[in-house]
Amino acid sequence: NSVGTSMAAGVLSGAAALVWSAMPDLTAYDLRTLLNATAKPMALGPDYVGHGRLDVQAAMLTLLTPKITPYPRYIQESVPAGAQPFSLTVTLENPSLDALSFTASLSDDADWVRFVDTAIYPVDGDIRHGAPGYLVLEITPTALVTGTYSAHLTVTATDATGAFAGAVDVPITLLVGRSLYIRYLP
Repeated sequence: NSVGTSMAAGVLSGAAALVWSAMPDLTAYDLRTLLNATAKPMALGPDYVGHGRLDVQAAMLTLLTPKITPYPRYIQESVPAGAQPFSLTVTLENPSLDALSFTASLSDDADWVRFVDTAIYPVDGDIRHGAPGYLVLEITPTALVTGTYSAHLTVTATDATGAFAGAVDVPITLLVGRSLYIRYLP
C-alpha cells in the first residue's frame, strides 16, 4: 500500500530507529516528542496528516551538540616583500539547529591584519546549521620587512542561555619575502 497508515508505519519506524541509534538514551516519549516537534506543518487537517510531514534531518540536527568550527582551521600565506593587501574569509559553522552566538577578536600585537567591513561581515552574531557566519580579514603586508609574522583569530561562543559554549583559535602565519616551500631542483 502506498498511502495511509500502512505506508507511514514503515517510514516512521525507520525514522525512529535512525534517531534512536543516534541517541539510545531517548525514551519512547522523548522520541515521539522530538519527531512531532520537528515535523513540518501541512495544510491538510489532522484526519489526513497527524502532526505534519516527517523531517528526519531536523530531528537528527536537533540531537547534535552545538559547537563552533572554523574553516579554514589555520591560515598560512606567503607573499613577496611589498605585496599589496589581500583579503581572506573564515567561515564559522555549527552542525546543530541550536544557535550559538559568537564573538571574534584578533591578537592585539598584529597591526598587519584586521577585520574587513564589520557592517556587512560583523565580528559577532549567531550561527546554526544552514546559517554560517563569515569573518573577512584584510592582510596588509605592504610595509612589512622580510620575515615570519604570526597572529591569532579567536572566536568565542555562547549558547542561548549565555553560557560559555567553547572557543576556537585560528593561527595566522604570514611569510613575507620567503616561500612556504623549499624547492630542490636537480
